[in-house]
Amino acid sequence: MEQAKSNMSMRKVHTGISGLDKMLQGGLIEGRPYLIIGGPGAGKSILTMQFLMVSVNRGENALYVTLEEPYNEIRQNMANFGWDTSKVRILDLSPEGRVADVENANLDYLTTELEAEMSSVKHKRVAFDSTTTLRLLDDSTFKARRRILSIMKLLANSNCTSLLICETDTKEQPMESFLARGVIKLYTAMVSGEKVRAIGIEKMRGTSFDEHLRPFSITSTGIQVAADEIAFESFD
Repeated sequence: MEQAKSNMSMRKVHTGISGLDKMLQGGLIEGRPYLIIGGPGAGKSILTMQFLMVSVNRGENALYVTLEEPYNEIRQNMANFGWDTSKVRILDLSPEGRVADVENANLDYLTTELEAEMSSVKHKRVAFDSTTTLRLLDDSTFKARRRILSIMKLLANSNCTSLLICETDTKEQPMESFLARGVIKLYTAMVSGEKVRAIGIEKMRGTSFDEHLRPFSITSTGIQVAADEIAFESFD
């Protein structure tokens, strides 16, 4: 009975992509951190910004944390989809410009500055780009895992729904996939000389979901998922 009550009280939020919401049976569970996995050019940044635009279009606060791409380039790239990202707060936490020796930088400021941001502004949605960069900057796997976990806990405790980007084009599961509440993976492949794309939900705690791979496309208005079409049984 307690479990049933808990499931009924979980509120879902729309991603801004109707086909993905259908795969998620209504959307993401509010207030949890999720991982978006994909290779270069798969559409990870587009998906996360499309997710943030839902909030700003409702007059809510949304945050995009970048560890690598300059904020002005992020805004320019997203303008191609007709999105006015001026109301999305972009927080640059890259070490460049902060310390002289980036390789030996103490990365504790990442958590400190993110915590300060989340304490001063109530963001409903957050995108973090990326955990891959965070792992490369840390000097040990243990430290990277602990730092990623602390960031996920901070985001969850702030009651925001968050998407953390992870760049990988291998079958090996990154460590953060075991820490996130859910994992959505974007696939790309060349088929008969044409690039094709598919999206799959690898994990989603607390809710049922569509386990098929579904085709998606990047259009002039963002990502569209064909939730009624099966892409492939496998996508290698």
